[in-house]
Amino acid sequence: MKPHKPLPLNLCRKYILIIWLAVCSAGIVFLALINLVVLPECVIYNLTGLFCGGCGTTRMLDALLRGDIALAFRQNMATFILIPFLIIYSIFCFVGWPEFFRHKTVIYIVVFGTLIAWLLFGILRNFPCFSYLAPIG
Repeated sequence: MKPHKPLPLNLCRKYILIIWLAVCSAGIVFLALINLVVLPECVIYNLTGLFCGGCGTTRMLDALLRGDIALAFRQNMATFILIPFLIIYSIFCFVGWPEFFRHKTVIYIVVFGTLIAWLLFGILRNFPCFSYLAPIG
């Protein structure tokens, strides 16, 4: 089987910039709305009574802004760990070093691995033996 060629550096940079601009724009809109209304509740939790992989992320960000790193970690451990990992991965892709990170296979592993990790985290935190994974409050 022939190995994949890495994506061109300019294409990788374009994708990374588009994704991070979208994330940052959504974050700015979200922060603007938080000042106007009460923190939003999770739709999945309200409909099913189960925690999703993202439950506690807003409280995690609030705790980080207040400097309470322990509480931020406790609110959503998966997001607390995975977001810095994705930021570092994006920086490596953006600067083009090492070339290994630009291979399609590696990109798929990172993207789908992250999604699977969040999905598993969302499932596990609903079992009584993993209740410590549930957000506080």
